[in-house]
Amino acid sequence: MIIANATGCSSIYGFSFPYNGYATDKKGHGPAWANSLFEDGAEFGFGMVVAITQRRDKIKEVAKLVCEKEQCPEELKKSINNWLEHAHEIEGSEIAAN
Repeated sequence: MIIANATGCSSIYGFSFPYNGYATDKKGHGPAWANSLFEDGAEFGFGMVVAITQRRDKIKEVAKLVCEKEQCPEELKKSINNWLEHAHEIEGSEIAAN
């Protein structure tokens, strides 16, 4: 989950240092939270999504290159292809990554 927020009342009332209303689960996972300075929360959040998408696309590109290598073990190829097949799914991606 990504939370992008413009600085203002919602962030002031949502939490105050040193407390944060956005907690983590037992695995230490929680939302990515950040705020921008003025009234550009939508643009700020969209930029975060674009950046994550570009990074994931680059990881996929590198993973495909690894699979094309002759010396890549079959088990690794199978794991990479499984992850690539489920990379767009939260649960499927997590299962494939383990």
